[in-house]
Amino acid sequence: MERNFTNRIPLVPLAILGKNKNTRNSLRGSLLRSVAFLFFMLFLSLSIFTGNSAYASNLTGPGVKSLSSQKELRAVWFSYLDWINMPKEEQAFRTEAAKVMDNLQKNGFQTIFLHVHSHSDSYGKKMTVFPYSKFMPGNGSFDPLEIMISEAKKKGISVHAWFNPYRVSSSMSKWENIPEDSIVKKWSRTSGEERNVLLHEGQYYINPSRAAGREALLASIKELLDNYAVDGIHFDDYFYPRVSLTEEGKRFDEPEYEEAKRQGETGSLTEYRRNQVSLLLKQVHSLCKERGVVFGVSPVPNLQSLRSSVAYFLDVDKIMASKDYIDYIMPQMYHGFRAKNGKGQEAPHAYMRSLGDWVNLTNSTGNQVELMLGLGLYRAGSTVWDGNPVSEWFTESDILKRQVEEARKTGIVKGYAVFAYQNLLEERAQRELGNLRSVFQN
Repeated sequence: MERNFTNRIPLVPLAILGKNKNTRNSLRGSLLRSVAFLFFMLFLSLSIFTGNSAYASNLTGPGVKSLSSQKELRAVWFSYLDWINMPKEEQAFRTEAAKVMDNLQKNGFQTIFLHVHSHSDSYGKKMTVFPYSKFMPGNGSFDPLEIMISEAKKKGISVHAWFNPYRVSSSMSKWENIPEDSIVKKWSRTSGEERNVLLHEGQYYINPSRAAGREALLASIKELLDNYAVDGIHFDDYFYPRVSLTEEGKRFDEPEYEEAKRQGETGSLTEYRRNQVSLLLKQVHSLCKERGVVFGVSPVPNLQSLRSSVAYFLDVDKIMASKDYIDYIMPQMYHGFRAKNGKGQEAPHAYMRSLGDWVNLTNSTGNQVELMLGLGLYRAGSTVWDGNPVSEWFTESDILKRQVEEARKTGIVKGYAVFAYQNLLEERAQRELGNLRSVFQN
């Protein structure tokens, strides 16, 4: 609804001001109060319609921000590997945190995706559902997450809390090093709860099909929102690992499916698994909507892979056709324009092909979800294999710039994030970054 404030402001003919001193003083005061009121209402209306964060969601309701508050999202992923490189002493950490935000600003970014949960751990001292992460500086003597958020806010940078939902262990965080009082370790040794965490091909995962796992993840997100001033929650592509429909050791959560069938489940195993991920997303989205923050997911770029019956189980077609699961989707478009497969043919994940697939999906599902893109700064200046005799990432230095330009032409893409912060500092990425910075000025 359009607001009209002018009919509330007394308009004073200037000629009246000359009649007498008392009248002049009275009317001058009235006029000044009116002008002050006008400027106040103008400020208020701008605050209502633009908000104070870098961007927000397509949600509606009190306290919820708007995606259109700026032209486009420009974000950087700050991973657990970036946390490891931060200083261990509080004052030095605070100084470096300020430098991180300065680096973002000078390169045209206004949002940071901060890792807060990478291996079923917590990166904030005020979070207790999962154990405090070994990747955090300071050994618990201060709260690095709180400092990073504080320094971001000083520079007007929006903060999204980044979760890997199901991963428990990896080569960087081995099962034997996880604290014994961790919820996942407790599950593993408690009768009736041991299948809340699953060992699969040498690594552990929270079981997506068990309510206890979802409840723990939701509780962790809730306590983060209760204690830290973040603007969004962000999931990446760590959903189901690659499973098998035939090999006994790779069946993962199939026993839960068999039990569900005995309870009346009628869908296929693939449908069942997709529904487990969708249920988690819907619950997280509901919590985020209640708190007035945005929720997005960053999956792999190849739609064929997402629709697979052996991995991920992110029901991309379903969640893109609804406003109930996510506010934005950000496929990891880390490949170049000339990406090829092993036979020398254009790869399904080649940039323009993948961009077209995502734009078509967004349009065909009624633009219910905002489309954004993850870009691979980490490849800049490298010889990473891309199917060409010499990698285009080594021979060219304007790939990300051209990717943004092509995305803008679609009129659909609402923003970008680059992976990862550490690559902003690498010498080999500077020419690519400079070209990207030039297009971010437009």
